[in-house]
Parts: sequence; structure tokens; C-alpha cells
Amino acid sequence: MKSRVIFFLSAALAAGLVGPAMAAGDMVARFQEHKITGGLVVQVGSADLSLQSLGEGFHVRFLLPDDAAVAKAQAAIDQAGLSGRFTVSVWSGGTLPFADRVINVLILPDAKAVAQTEAQRALRPGGLLIAPDGQQTMPVPPTIDEWTHFFYDASGNAVSKDQEVAPPRSFRWHAPPLHQRSHDWGSSFMNLVTANGRLYHLLDESPSFFAQGGIPERWSLVARDAFNGALLWKRPLAGYDYAEFESSGHQKIWRAPLSLNRRTVAQGDHLIVSLSYRDGPLSILDGATGKTLREINLQGSVDEIIAGKGAIICRVRERIPPESEAPVRKKGGEEGDDDESQSKGGKKGGKTGEDEKTVWSWNNLLFLRQQKERVVAVDESTGKILWERPAPAVANEALAMADGIVVYHNYDALIALDAATGKELWRHPTPLKEGTRFGIHNLLGTLLIAGGRVVWASNQTGGIGLNLADGKRLWTNPRVATPGGFQFPVAQRVIGGVLYGEQGSILDIATGQSTRAKLDIGDMLRRGHHTRCFPGKATQRYLITPHRGAEFVDLIGDNHMVHDWIRGACSHGNLPANGLFYVTPDPCVCYAGAKIIGFQALAAALPGGLDSAPPEDDASRLTRGPAWGKTPVQPATGAWSSYRSDARRLNQCPSPLSANLKTAWTSQPGGNLTQASIANGRCFLADKDRYQLLCLDMKDGRLIWKRSFPAALDGPPTIVGECLFLGCRSGEVFALNAADGASVWTYRAAPLERLTLADDQLENIWPAHSSVLYQNGLIYALAGRNSQLDGGLRLVALDPATGQVRRHYIFEGPRPTKEQLRAGVISPPRNEKQMPPDLLKSIQDQYATGYSIPGGNADVLVGDGKDIFLTQNRFTADLQPVPLKREDFIGITNMGALHMMAQHGFLDDSFFHRGYQQYDDHWMSKAGGAGSAARGGNMVAVGKEHAYAAKHYTHDWYPGHKNGSGNRIVCDPFTTKNERGDKLPKELGKKLGFYNHASALVRTAKPTWEITLPIIVRSMLVAPDGKGGELVFIAGIVEGANVVDWVRAAQLQSQAKLYVLKGSDGQKLSELDLPACPVFDGLSAAHGKLLAALVNGQLVSLGE
Repeated sequence: MKSRVIFFLSAALAAGLVGPAMAAGDMVARFQEHKITGGLVVQVGSADLSLQSLGEGFHVRFLLPDDAAVAKAQAAIDQAGLSGRFTVSVWSGGTLPFADRVINVLILPDAKAVAQTEAQRALRPGGLLIAPDGQQTMPVPPTIDEWTHFFYDASGNAVSKDQEVAPPRSFRWHAPPLHQRSHDWGSSFMNLVTANGRLYHLLDESPSFFAQGGIPERWSLVARDAFNGALLWKRPLAGYDYAEFESSGHQKIWRAPLSLNRRTVAQGDHLIVSLSYRDGPLSILDGATGKTLREINLQGSVDEIIAGKGAIICRVRERIPPESEAPVRKKGGEEGDDDESQSKGGKKGGKTGEDEKTVWSWNNLLFLRQQKERVVAVDESTGKILWERPAPAVANEALAMADGIVVYHNYDALIALDAATGKELWRHPTPLKEGTRFGIHNLLGTLLIAGGRVVWASNQTGGIGLNLADGKRLWTNPRVATPGGFQFPVAQRVIGGVLYGEQGSILDIATGQSTRAKLDIGDMLRRGHHTRCFPGKATQRYLITPHRGAEFVDLIGDNHMVHDWIRGACSHGNLPANGLFYVTPDPCVCYAGAKIIGFQALAAALPGGLDSAPPEDDASRLTRGPAWGKTPVQPATGAWSSYRSDARRLNQCPSPLSANLKTAWTSQPGGNLTQASIANGRCFLADKDRYQLLCLDMKDGRLIWKRSFPAALDGPPTIVGECLFLGCRSGEVFALNAADGASVWTYRAAPLERLTLADDQLENIWPAHSSVLYQNGLIYALAGRNSQLDGGLRLVALDPATGQVRRHYIFEGPRPTKEQLRAGVISPPRNEKQMPPDLLKSIQDQYATGYSIPGGNADVLVGDGKDIFLTQNRFTADLQPVPLKREDFIGITNMGALHMMAQHGFLDDSFFHRGYQQYDDHWMSKAGGAGSAARGGNMVAVGKEHAYAAKHYTHDWYPGHKNGSGNRIVCDPFTTKNERGDKLPKELGKKLGFYNHASALVRTAKPTWEITLPIIVRSMLVAPDGKGGELVFIAGIVEGANVVDWVRAAQLQSQAKLYVLKGSDGQKLSELDLPACPVFDGLSAAHGKLLAALVNGQLVSLGE
């Protein structure tokens, strides 16, 4: 991407605040010329609605000079049905309200409207600046780098030349999913690569409801903008499914083929990919559009791809053996009886007919050697097959190319071929020990080429260094080995002629001997638990190891840092490129409440201007609206006044409901609706996709008014009298008149306005959750994402009448000191009962354990009438942190009061099996209790003395779900205590049917009652019955009994039901069909009416 300037004339740019600035076809042509197919477009001074002709992949922001222009443009946007995709705000010049390098196209009325330095800051590399006197493409800084293969490039040496990647401190963008599908299944996120400002990866988009088989998986090839995360395109993948994947071991879990990480390669504007798991062609796609440019039939299954200098080298397998042929045997020869194969649900292997002495404990070496495979070279520009050579087998992740030579391992030797002709250049035998444990991923070792040397690392052969030109052995070192955690690959990286291992070993690549250099980091890499299930990466300055998440080891200075609050996708890990650190979605629960979740891009530098941002109580952050001083703020009685009913978030209706419900009215506001809040004869809910707040009449569902916002909304407003309070993902808190939506005041809770994209919606890097907290006569709000990012979370307490700041607190970090880094993490003995008291105190006092760190994620705030709770943190009414101590190495923490909590946040609707809601006085940390804990489940509603939990998952340590089994509804009193599984007396655990493990949170008494409903619960609430008792209202989708039903349920398209249960004994009182599935947590109720917000865009009112 080279900088270039092309001049054009367009007097229309400056004409009119609302109207076409240039011919739509001309604009589309310019975007196509620059291969811009999605992203963020910003227009200054005008609001050109013809930009909608660009397509739905674009988010357009208009920056206009005053409120009148904004109101006019917003009305036009709403009338055109473009709300959400098109937004508008006032901009008076100076700093553009965007994060660094996130804008794809900036359209100016004149070249001086924005300073050149400011345009360069906000436009992404390759971004386009358009002005009346010309257009300019932003150059790519020489300080950033791409990452075109799983291990960086064809050499297999996972070291980037990126000079901007460093310990991350700032958020740049977020994309789905929040989690991998399951901790106990194959990885669902694979093969992230990037080139020319685009990211590509493989993703299983199946839901977590059925995360352990039973329905077909939905794998896609996904392309996103590398700098703002905008979705560019998707393509379905054929045959990518657990039922089709090659068996690679004795157990069902953790074994998606590692070769999935080697099936896409990015080269400039081309993406080279294998779109079919079996028997499909090699495809070359247009990276901008995803369209197929060329298909090459290689007569087999393309299982691994590397490329460079116009040549594509493929591992082609004549046949990928199905799981039924997997050779699983015990040492000694008994077929199909491996110790763990039955306990983990493993399938008995097929007969191999080989001598018992050649049988491995998990995999048969001779079986692997006999696979018919080829190494094939293809010309990228023509698709012509240059040469092919029988292998006969190629070991997983053991194919590399550099300096015109291809090297691979065939389970007997390392073999080098001339990349131009395929001629064998040399062969170096690496004899393997028969009968040695082999691993669940057919992973023999890792191969890389660097500095004219070949490095082979294997736990079978140790480390071997060869000369690339002639194969001459230079050294051997038994300490250089792979694999790592759970038989996943461990990266070896060569930087400046030095080979760095994951555990801190430093070897001279020429001799294989230890160098004099040492990493002066103490025990920083001693992080507890186990090394992650993915290889580390590196830049030329930083080793990025995966001991707990991402430890940055500075090879030049002392900017070392651990990031236990980061994880990565199993089998894959994270990626440094484009000046960013890409964090992939994980299946983990350790550090719950403090660990970030989802697919994210992070930057090292804090946002410019943060140090000089106005303080929280600065008058410039508060704007009065026309309804200021005219709107009463006295709380209403009997209202459902906020998300999940009130500040306590109990989903508890304050007024009686009938068990005999009938449809009163159905409204069709459309869109992606939230739960509604209710008061004073009106209900209020957000359309998340259109960035709109809706007000409806509770009598008949008539729309009274709607209002658009400058960024996304994620929940209903909080109602206090005739005033509505809600946060916006723009980082602002709004006070509105409930009668007409007029503005009372607006307070910017974010320190700065720095917009980006998150989940393909416009957000500030410091967003605010919509459902703010009303307690102690104040409005409490929060802006930010995680206490480790962008200077921390901003908490404020606002006067509801005036918007003035009464209290504020910045919750930042905490980050470990250099001394804490060097100390590492003290891990407890296996038998915690033998732990000396001083060791327990150390575990409580140290910065982290292997499972728990201080800090917090942004979430909907919870109140108990006195204090405020945020994940694992508690604050006073004055927003001062309350000191809390973890009670054990797991991180279970006494919070001091019963309250609602959610491991991964209240808005996480994924049903991820290692996350749940809980009503308790202890933060659960990593302890799994979705199926086993009292008052814990995938959805929880709380009554006067009992809590009701919907449990999709079983009691197991790693909760599972039996397809077709429905959901258990379990009632527990507040008095039942929960305990760590290993501390529960074994006889009691056996009686209750629990697994006695330290990672399980289990009840200590039987529930009051338990029933099973044939649905997957998506929403529930509790209400008085008017007779001294209470009713439980539960809504969801019928799960069904076969794969057709399960697929429909997974898509939220099966029959929806509403059940009413008697709170005292679980008796089913009534059952009602709903037109569609409720949105997650979509029920609310007040004044005798129950509202259900549905996924089809309807809002249904039910009453007696």
C-alpha cells in the first residue's frame, strides 16, 4: 500500500448539510478502486445519505457544526431507515472524536477542515482522505508488520518485525464471539492471519447450547478490517465439523486438528485457502471481497499451506482418515481400552493389524507413516502446478520454506526440497522411539528456519540444528523439546541468531549451546496452573509467552509485564501485528471478573490527550438540555424501574401478577430489542441495532416517541419519577423527560470522545452501560471496559436533577510492581489441608494466584441499598473501594452481602458453560457452579426468601448438557451455603451427586425443590401472587428430541413457551405459547402486566 494522490473536483461536497455531496456512483467507484469494502466512513460538514449506496458493511458518521444541523440530519437518517448504521454528532473542530487509526475514509469539505497530522492519526494505514482538491491514501508505517501464516511466515519462525507492539494498555476494537464454544470440545477459533490491513480466521459460529456435539457445526471463513474490526465478508466452509475431523487421539475433548491453523495464508490482496475439509480444491480469493479468483484441483485434501515469493507449497493428503479408523490402544496391545478413552467419552479405535511393539499409547506411528501424502507447489499468479513429490507423510506443523528451500518431516526424517523444482536436496534421519507417548494432536514436533539454519524440536528427538543449504547437523540438545500444555505446540523463536524457548532457555542457533545472555526476570514466568494450550509468539523486542495469558519479556530493556487478564483461543493463541496485539476468544474461566473476553485488538500506547482530559467534575462534561429543571425525579412505586427490576438486579416484580395470562396486545417495534423498564403507564426499551430508545403506551403498545443516539445502547433506561437515565456506548449518560424524550442533561462519563467499532457497532473506547444504577438518591454510572485498559474504569455518582458529579473514582489496574513480577506466583500444595498458615497468607496477599487477580471488567452495576458491586469488587456509596481478601488460591472472595453477580457479565447471552449468574455473598471466581451451586445457573431470579435458577448444565466439574434434556429449575433458600467441591465431605458430595473437585462450587444441602422443563430458558422473573406467595415466570424455546429440533433451537427458531410455576413447590400452574423466543433476559413486569421482548422484534403484553 503506497501513498498516492489522485486529484478530482467536486463543488457539491460543501453544498447543503443534508444532501448528496457527490454522485453515488462516483463514490462507489472510488471505494472499489481502493478495495475498501467495509469499515468506518466519516464525513465532515455534510450529511450525504447517498453514502448508503456503499453497502451495509459501512458505518457512517457525520460531524456537523451545531445542534440544529445535527437535528436536521438525524431526522433525515431516521426517515431513511438508516439509524444505527448512520450516526451524527456536533464537532467544532480540532481533535477528531475517534481512536487512532480506525477510520477507513475521511471526507472533508476542504483540505483545511482537519489538520494533516490529525487526519493521519485517525485514518488507518491504507485509509482514504477525500477533499475537493484531491484524495490521498495513508501510507503504511514502516514500524508495523503483517502476520501472513500461523507461525508468522512460511519459515515457521513466529517472530514479527513489528516495532509498535508492546505490553498492551489500550482498547482498539472488539468482535464476536465472547467465548469459544466450550472448554471441553475442539477449538472453535483457528488460523488468524493478516495482510494488507485485513484479518482472516476460521470460526465455528454454532451456539454454546449444544457445545459438545449433537448438531452440525457452522464453520465460516471470516474477514475483518485489521484496524477497526469491521466485518468485511464471510464464507461458509464445507465439511468443517467435529464429526468429519480427523481423529487425533483417544479423547473427545481438546482435539480439533492442529492443521486447521495451516489452511489459510494471506499474501497481499490474495487469501489462499482450503475451503473444504476433505477433497476440495485449493482456492485463491480476493481478500477484499472474498470472491473466488481461482481454484486449483490438487487431487486430494489440502491440509496445510505455506507461501512466499509467488509459490504456494501444499501438504496434500490423498485421504484424511475418519475417526472410526483411529488406532487407539493401550501399551501392551489391547484395542480401544485406553485408560481415559471411556472416562472422557472417547471412541474405541479401529484395528490396525500392526505388531503390538509398534503401537503407541495413544496413536499408532506406523499408521501415521502409511498415510499417502504429497508436497505440491503451485504458481500463485497462474494456478499452474509447478511440481509435486510423494511424502509419503508430512507431520503436523512440520512444513516450512525459506531461501528457496522447502523442509518437512515425514515421521522418519527431515527432508529438504528445492522450492523451484521439487528436487530432493538432502535428508536427515531423526529416528523415533517406538512405544513412546505421542500426544492427542499427532504432534511430533515444531520446525522453523532462520538465519540459514533449520531447527527441529521434538520431545521424541530433542532439539536438532541443521544447516539449511546441505542438511549438515550442527548440534543436538535434548532440552529443546515440544509439545507443551496438554500436548499443544510450544513455540521456539529465533531472534538475532538466538533460539528462545518458552521456559526461558536461550541457545545460540549456530551451536545449540546456552549463551551468556540471561533473562533478568526472576520467577516472572512462574504463573501457576499450567502453560496455555497454544504456542507463544514474539517480536524482535519481546518474547510473548503463554504461561497464563501473555507475558511480555523485554529483550532490549526492562519493560517486562504479565497480563494474566488476557487469554487466547486454544490451539491458536494471540497475535502481534499491525501495531496491535490481537487477543482471541478463549474457553477459560480463571480470573473471572477481571479477564477480558471476546476477540479484541489492543494497543500499547494510551490515547493521546488522556493525561490532560478534564476531570470528572469539570463543567465542560455536562450539557443542559431543554427539559432541564422541568422533570420530576421522585421514584414511582410498583415500577419495574431498571434492568432486572431495580438496583438489586433480582428480576423481582414489585407488584402481584396472575398465573392465568392472556395476550393483551402485541406491538411490532422491530429491531434487536432489550428488556423493557416500566413506570407511570409507559414502557421503555432499546433497539440495540438502530441505537434508539422507544417509549410505548402500556395500555395498547402504541409508540409514543422514539429517540436516536450517537452510539449503541445495550439495555433499558432507569426510571426515576418522570425522568429516564441511561448510559450510551458513546461514553455519555443521558437524562431524558419520560413523557417526550426531551433532553434534561447529558454528562460525558468517558474522559475523552474516542470512537471505534465494537461488535460492528459504534462505541467509545470508554463506553457506558445503558442501565445505570439509582441508589442513595444518586445515579451511579461507569465508563470503560477493563481496569487494566485506557487508564481504568471511571465510576461517577451524579445528581439526578442536575447531572452534577457528587462522587467519582478511577478504578485502574492494579498492575504488578517489578518486585511482584520477579516473585512470580506461589502455588498451593496438591493437598491444601497441608498448607502452612503463612503460605495461605502469601496466597491471599500476593498479586495473583494461578486463578485469581485483582481488577475488574465493566458490567451493569449492582446495589444492595447501601454499597455498589462490580464483578469481584465492592464500593461504598462514596465510591471508595471496600478491601476484600480472597479466601483461597481459587480466588473465592467474601463480598460481605448477598447480591446478584455474573461471572462474565449480566449481558453475556452465550450460555457459555463456564459462566453463570449467582445470588450469593461470595464471589465465585473460577469455581464452576452453573449446574451444582445453590442459587446459581444460566439465569437466576430472586424472590423474598428463595432464589430460582435455570440450569442448562449438569453437576460436573466441567458442566455439560445432554441434548434434549431441557433445563432444570431449582429453588434454594438464601440460607444454603455453597462450598468448594474438594472441601465438601465426600459422603455428602456422593449423596448430592457432585464431583469433589477444587474447581467446582457446590451446594451443601438439597434444594427446596427441583423440576425439569423441556425448554432452553432465555428469561425468567419472580412476582408476588397477591396471596402471600410468589410465582416464577420462565420463558424459552422448546429444545426438542432430535437433531432437526436442536438446530432450530440453536437458531432460536423453535416453539417458544412461557411457564408459570408456584414458588413454594414448583407446581406448574400454566403454560402459554409465545410468538417467538424472548430476547435474553427479555421479561419484565409491573402493575399486573408482563412484557416479553422477542427476537422477532415484537413486544408482547400479557395480563389476566
